[in-house]
Amino acid sequence: MAWRIGIDTGGTFTDVIACDEASGQWLERKVWTVKATPGKSIRAALDALGIPLEDIATVVYGTTAVTNALVENKLARVAFVATAGFGDVLEIARQRRNVVFDLKARHRPPPQVPHGDCFEIDERTLASGEVETGVRTEDVAALAARVSPYDAVAVSLLHSYANPANEQRVAEVLSRECRFVSVSHDVSPEAREYERGASTALNAALLPMMASFVDSLAQAGIREGHLHLFHSAGGMLSPRAAARFPLMLAMSGPAAGVEAAAEVCKRMHIERAVTMDMGGTTTDCSLVLDGRPQLQMSGSIGAHPIRQPMMAVDSIGAGGGSIIRLTANGLQVGPDSAGASPGPACYGRGGVEPTLTDAFAVLGYFGTGAGTHRPIEIDVRRARDAFAPIAQALGIDVEAAALGALKVANAVAARSLKRITMGQGVDLRTCELVAYGGTGPMLAAHFAQDVGIAKVVVPARSSSLSAFGCISSRPSFTRQRTVAGGVEQTDRGKIERLLDELAETVTSELASDDARVRYSALMRYAGQSSEIEVPIDRPVELERMGDDFHRRHEALYGFSADEPWDCVALRATALGERRELSHETVPIAETAPRPVAHARMYMQGLGLCDALEFHRGDLGSVRIDGPALITDEVSTIVVPQGWSAVKASGEHIILERHDK
Repeated sequence: MAWRIGIDTGGTFTDVIACDEASGQWLERKVWTVKATPGKSIRAALDALGIPLEDIATVVYGTTAVTNALVENKLARVAFVATAGFGDVLEIARQRRNVVFDLKARHRPPPQVPHGDCFEIDERTLASGEVETGVRTEDVAALAARVSPYDAVAVSLLHSYANPANEQRVAEVLSRECRFVSVSHDVSPEAREYERGASTALNAALLPMMASFVDSLAQAGIREGHLHLFHSAGGMLSPRAAARFPLMLAMSGPAAGVEAAAEVCKRMHIERAVTMDMGGTTTDCSLVLDGRPQLQMSGSIGAHPIRQPMMAVDSIGAGGGSIIRLTANGLQVGPDSAGASPGPACYGRGGVEPTLTDAFAVLGYFGTGAGTHRPIEIDVRRARDAFAPIAQALGIDVEAAALGALKVANAVAARSLKRITMGQGVDLRTCELVAYGGTGPMLAAHFAQDVGIAKVVVPARSSSLSAFGCISSRPSFTRQRTVAGGVEQTDRGKIERLLDELAETVTSELASDDARVRYSALMRYAGQSSEIEVPIDRPVELERMGDDFHRRHEALYGFSADEPWDCVALRATALGERRELSHETVPIAETAPRPVAHARMYMQGLGLCDALEFHRGDLGSVRIDGPALITDEVSTIVVPQGWSAVKASGEHIILERHDK
């Protein structure tokens, strides 16, 4: 046997999915997330499958370790090294104010590295790449003595993206005294001095933690070379590369789900889609256009700005385990979560505070579970007890309080999806919603109705889609380089040289014999503040680049202009071979499914109503009308009044709204 295994660790559950490449057999498990070392967590997930280690071909692991370290600010102490005169770059940052009208408010968080931990060295590289002032050996030796007590060192010298010679020399000497050294021409080889320095400092601050993380992976017992990590831009990364670039794992778990959702969109020919992954702690939203997830270079996690290639995912603290509180401003969902322990009250593991999952239990959205073998028994009485204090304080019944929590969660998710669509000039109402995660399909139709979306796709294996994204991924590595100049200044030969350098970098990091490289340019009209990604072919033709940019701009924003364009940066992605997994083809029934039970659930505008409950595997080409529940062992799909459900090719469930 040769099993491929994907593992996604969330705040409440760890999802693990496996496929035997020889027989086509699939296994799927959902286990409680354990607070242990990564290696032990992986081993616990593998034990749940019961697969011998010698039969495992590949394990791809999606982790939130880096995300949690950034959010909780559990970072190593870093020394920051800059060019003389630029030691304040992290302190100066940008002029943006998070709070515009409160003059007493701190307008931005503290810098990644305190001023007292920033050091300068006399050197200068020009924007052209010419070294004006080289590095003196005695200066670096003195610097090494000063930074040696720190946990890690970040080196970000002026214009090192154009010529890294000085930065390489400094790093070479510092590495003799410091185990962990991060350099900006490796982490973020681009202009934007602040973002490059900040990302390098964050990468350095994560290096000690990631070294322990990678060392612990040996406890899983997986053969060397057979374990990979899922990175933020979508794809597999070796533990060796992750140890050098831990910042690449900043959005590891959410990115795997988006990658799988994008593949669903591609196979179903969905041109515009928004994804909603609601897990135990967060809801992660993204935009998929023409079957491709959107990549972004700039983002933030917690209070930390990041300049790295990553899936454009907007995470909000409103998941199934998010705690519901009554504040002076009304009901609040999250951001803190009950997690796996004690968990939501309805799980019966000691939780007493109301959560969004408890709201679903009160409203009857779990159904009866007839015909399934659920790993968790839902205790509705405990959920009602948890919501009782809120209902009493508001002077309403428990069901109305639970429905209010659902409305708040919808509003929070709506703001997230509007941010990611409006930023791309996309009307949210023209998109289809792809809903997955443990609780996403419960909320999906209600949410879609609130924002004007008429069609929802619940993918096959929706509860563990992020784990499926891991198992179906391929090796990939992305890098980007600044290339300043508009159409008049752009030199075709220079672009070809930069693409050659990028191709060499990404293929060497991928370490794959069958890698192919995909190229794109980040382009904008002269004077615009943001750019769009435009795929390019080689050999490069400037006229064709311009034509492709105009077409892409019109497709995204509805217009193009007969104006000069700028090529801001070039991007290259090395892609390994994608191993096609065999899928169990189950004929879609052409007869109406039989309900497995009659359920009662509470719905807005209807109150307490009767609903038919169906098993997901029984659905076919004959549609069922809401109100209805579609259940399996680990998830529930809620079909409200005015909606219908039908099974599509690939075992996906499609919900459509009819009372438009």
